[in-house]
Amino acid sequence: MTIVQRAIAGAVEAFGERARFSEADIAKKVRAAAGISGKKRAGIALSDLEAALSAVPAGAGLSWAVSVSSANVILVERTPAEKEIGADVRKRRVASEKSSELLVSSDFSAVVKKKIGRKDAVKARKSARTERKSLNIYSDFDDFE
Repeated sequence: MTIVQRAIAGAVEAFGERARFSEADIAKKVRAAAGISGKKRAGIALSDLEAALSAVPAGAGLSWAVSVSSANVILVERTPAEKEIGADVRKRRVASEKSSELLVSSDFSAVVKKKIGRKDAVKARKSARTERKSLNIYSDFDDFE
């Protein structure tokens, strides 16, 4: 599983026994857990969501059902019977994902890099920029007298 899929699986597990939630709820939980401050409207790819749901147990006698509304909004729910998304619905959702903003693994790696070395990088940039260099104009003339 990729970083995004693991984050989605963690967000789905964080919902606990909640029976129904939307793509926006999952994306909000993922952004909060990862500390991503940008991409407020970023969604989740259908393929990432399905891979993450396959790794998370739904409960005793239940399975995950994914449905897509006419506005291409994903709804996830626990149901006793399995439901499959139709081919035309999947094609429509994947086509709409090409023009929308999605959470990708580079978002998570940027956050990790930012958390690890931010203070050291900021100090290095500030010191190089504001370092004062003094010029001693009398250094060549010490033996003049």
